[in-house]
Amino acid sequence: MDKQKTNLNIPPPNLLKDPHLSYPSGNIHLAFSDYIHQCQALVQSARPQDSTLIINANTPYELYPETPILTQNKKIKYGVLLVHGLLDSPLSLREIGNNLQAQGCLVRSVLLPGHGTVPGALLHVHYHEWINTVWYGMHSLAKEVEQIYILGYSTGGTLAILHALNHPEDNIAGIIAIVPALKIKSVFAPLSGLASKLGRLWHRAAWAAIMPENDYAKYQSIAMNGVYQVYQLTQLIKQHSKQLPCPTLAFLTEDDKTICTPTAIRFLQQQKQAHKIILYKKNPHTNSATLVERPSYYPEENIHDFSHVALPCSPQNKHYGKTGDYYGSKDNENYQYGSYVIPELQYYDFLYRHQLLRYPRRLLTYNPDFNYLIEQIEHFIIKQ
Repeated sequence: MDKQKTNLNIPPPNLLKDPHLSYPSGNIHLAFSDYIHQCQALVQSARPQDSTLIINANTPYELYPETPILTQNKKIKYGVLLVHGLLDSPLSLREIGNNLQAQGCLVRSVLLPGHGTVPGALLHVHYHEWINTVWYGMHSLAKEVEQIYILGYSTGGTLAILHALNHPEDNIAGIIAIVPALKIKSVFAPLSGLASKLGRLWHRAAWAAIMPENDYAKYQSIAMNGVYQVYQLTQLIKQHSKQLPCPTLAFLTEDDKTICTPTAIRFLQQQKQAHKIILYKKNPHTNSATLVERPSYYPEENIHDFSHVALPCSPQNKHYGKTGDYYGSKDNENYQYGSYVIPELQYYDFLYRHQLLRYPRRLLTYNPDFNYLIEQIEHFIIKQ
């Protein structure tokens, strides 16, 4: 895909204003089909020049199984709610959803307020809106299935854990948390709220980063308020006195530059309910009932380590995969892939352009171990 044809490539200032959009969430009486249509209309109104492919990438969905697993009373046995992360869209978990649908699960995703439209929509969003959206998704899905699971990625994992802590009465069957944001790695996260307030006087202060918007399914510019809302969620969990009421399956990467992996591991290991952690690292050596280490170093594929964004997508992903439209297939073999942040990529680009580095660097956007991840998720839901 030609990225220059998307309306998100117009100059950033046109995208950094708060459009004051009204996202549908929190209305328990809203049919999920109506919720999808309202979200789609909202996305389309904010991105009128974008293609159907891009509108659908940012719209929540329902994946009804062709051969559902049914209970004795003909109710679908397994339902999974997908919750994406900060800056992301429902597309980030679509591939996992497709696999679970094929296994007989009813899968639904939600669109967190502030997402799927323009980066400026995150300037004044509040985490309560995200909590209400997850609450709506859970109660909507619970009407249709016997056992309900929440699968959350990054901030979505945080929201899944918080929902389970706050609503043990929901009898959640389990949580699948992919790189859950239980602590933001940046030391500036606690100050993001102050920066967001300063942004009312000086617009630039409202942004942690202003970048070209060259990914139609994820914001590149980062609003300080968005970071602050995630930080507040982490504090709510930190202050919580309750234990998780359900089993947890978590996927983490040791080289994560976005969230603090040791904090997530400690939190899960403190839970009395059954838990299993899959940890990707360069030199794996542990394989126990609760902690399985998997390699994140694939020298034959020029992969040095796994990034925060890599885990939920396969190498065949049509957007983030090896030949997906995010990078395209041209000269992929000449790059080194890994867990890089923007300043690192800029530094490596400088070295490469001055012939001080043999190969340029790219952020790894897919998981070469995706099949194992899917197998673990399917086993956790269907065969546990």
